[in-house]
Parts: sequence; C-alpha cells; structure tokens
Amino acid sequence: MDLIDFVNYIENNSSLMEEVKDCKNGDDFLFFLKKYDCENLFEEIKSRSRDLSAVYWPWSKLDRNYRKKFFNI
Repeated sequence: MDLIDFVNYIENNSSLMEEVKDCKNGDDFLFFLKKYDCENLFEEIKSRSRDLSAVYWPWSKLDRNYRKKFFNI
C-alpha cells in the first residue's frame, strides 16, 4: 500500500482516524502502522508529515519541532 492508498483507507474509516489520532509518539505510530502492515510508510510519513495536516493526524496544527520530537524513536 502506498501513502495515498493508506490515507484514503484511514479517511474512509472513522475508527482508524481515532486510532491514529491517539498515537502519542513515534513508537505508538509505528506500532499502528505495523498493525496494518504499513510500517514501510513510516519514513515517508515522517518526511511528509507537514503535508499531512488533517485533524486526525497527531501532529496536526503543531510546529516542526513537535513533529521532529514525535518521530524521534
């Protein structure tokens, strides 16, 4: 699954939106990705997190420093 497919998958499932929103750090987020066999997307999401700004992303509306800390695992 590529990033666009993954985002579409999340956007079509409100329980997944809540699950991803509840991730508190990069470890939680990586565990979430592994759960859905998408851990290969971690680095791409990390590098494009600025573009992923929907309210369900844990880093939405937060600054670059927060995103860097979030993904630092």
